[in-house]
Amino acid sequence: MIGLRDGAAAPHNSGLSGTLRGAADSTLPPVGALDSAITFRWACLMILATGCTDRAPRDTGPVVTVADSLVLAEPDSLETFLPLRTHALTRQGHLFLETGTAIVHFDPAGALVRVLGGPGRGPGEFQRISSLGLLPGDSLLAAVDARRARIVVFGVNDGALRREVVLQTPFYPTQQWVARGDTLILPGKLRRTPFTTWVTTTDSLAHWGTAPPIHERSLNAYSQGGEPSLAPHDDGWVALFPADAALHVLDGDGATKQRMELPVRRRRGVPTDVAEQVAAIAETDSFRFAASLVLAIRRLRTGQYLVIHLDADTEVTTVNDPNSGGTGISYHNIRHWVSLVSPDLRRACVDGLVPLEVDNILSPFFRDDVLHFVARRLDDSGTLRSVLYSFRVTETGCTWLPTDLRDP
Repeated sequence: MIGLRDGAAAPHNSGLSGTLRGAADSTLPPVGALDSAITFRWACLMILATGCTDRAPRDTGPVVTVADSLVLAEPDSLETFLPLRTHALTRQGHLFLETGTAIVHFDPAGALVRVLGGPGRGPGEFQRISSLGLLPGDSLLAAVDARRARIVVFGVNDGALRREVVLQTPFYPTQQWVARGDTLILPGKLRRTPFTTWVTTTDSLAHWGTAPPIHERSLNAYSQGGEPSLAPHDDGWVALFPADAALHVLDGDGATKQRMELPVRRRRGVPTDVAEQVAAIAETDSFRFAASLVLAIRRLRTGQYLVIHLDADTEVTTVNDPNSGGTGISYHNIRHWVSLVSPDLRRACVDGLVPLEVDNILSPFFRDDVLHFVARRLDDSGTLRSVLYSFRVTETGCTWLPTDLRDP
């Protein structure tokens, strides 16, 4: 990822990546005004993004609507909002979010249930959580800690430590875990073999697949370009990789059979010289993202694939932290983009904006076909609160463009 979760290389000049613009940014709208603020502000932003004319825009992305917003009971007193922290949501609506060294459990009403784990090297403790996810059936919750070389498994209902799985080869999984029966597939950062299969009944682990050429060409570009993600397709997979403009069609072993360029209309996209741009940026005193960040691909019940990218502007800031080297990076003008790809991969809808104003880079996560984010808003007293946002994405209004599947 972007130097923000364990296992990722930090941007070249960032002593403290992910420093926020301010703990109580006044630009954040109050919680109570959320739905109306989203509707009005994002309608205005969409007009600006597509152009103001007296005719309909030439192309439009998917319709993204707010399905729900749930204010969590506790203010941000924990290390919750490092960028790209991971989350899990049970079918009953219990939310788990990791803070790096602990897991916070909220019930479906947003009340705090308990905190699991904590900093340390003992059983059930963490040095730095890389990723969090539910095991099939939702009765068990797992967190991967590469620094302790463990997968730590807790009971969902009681929070009790169930077991720890020793990692012979540490890896750094991303948010987008995929379940097939009793097996979980965990996409991971930085590795040349980007996917890990975990058979939860035997706790056997296997690393597989092949990262695209950009991994060897520029590990900096790859590490700054988002997170690998995959979804089932026929008897294999479709996958997205950081700093790579294509959707990859993989066989069952993770080798690329075909690839297709995703249409780019509003997001930054991935330039063909992304490696060279990243190298040039590294020679300066500033930092910016050379490409859109890849965050997720998800197969919907319709058979369509939901694709999520992110663009963000950056600013190098001075940080009063003895461990930071004096500088950090703040993020602003953050835009999460969604697109849809047809089940046969022959058509793709152009990019559309997720109507969400945030002050940090967030990982999307899913429960069935619903897209979720945990973000922050100010309550009436000016206190920052965590809010679970839920969105539905439909093809209504989509401008579909033909795609070109090619051999790699």
